[in-house]
Amino acid sequence: MGGPKALMSVGGKPWWLWQAGALHGTGMRSLWVVNERVLEGFEGISVAPRDCVVADGSAPMFESLLRGIGALRGRQAFVHVLPVDVPCPLAGTFRALEDAAGEGAAVPTRTPARGHPVCLSPTWIERHLVGATHDRETRLDELIRGCTTPVETPDDPNTTVNLNTPADVAAWLESRELRHD
Repeated sequence: MGGPKALMSVGGKPWWLWQAGALHGTGMRSLWVVNERVLEGFEGISVAPRDCVVADGSAPMFESLLRGIGALRGRQAFVHVLPVDVPCPLAGTFRALEDAAGEGAAVPTRTPARGHPVCLSPTWIERHLVGATHDRETRLDELIRGCTTPVETPDDPNTTVNLNTPADVAAWLESRELRHD
């Protein structure tokens, strides 16, 4: 995409601004795990996310996850892992994932695809992430394989969208216009 996806222009505004507005609308508290370049893109903007953790942009994504989990230590809350290139789901999706996760993990699906955000319970985090040894090749999708509860989200198209290319962004914007949201 030519730079950090959080800073890409979508419909004339930075993508992170879309995400921040959507997250705010769900009532979910958010913690942004960003690299230095993205943090610099937030500077001087009064509506920039306040809760940010800086991670090494050259490190594997799993390292960013661990940085975020470390910053949340002691909060005993469900963690929803929402990659920056996935539009924020509806508020009801977050609640449905938490209800289904129990002491494990849950992932939204729109048959046949699995999507995001992945919901991790405090118990799962303690058992599988805190104090565990992981190598640079560790991936969350591999850790949760076989121990996630799938949650069908037919009314939330954002759960299986990835904005990986300009064409993906254009299609997502068009779908929003067709839904009038």
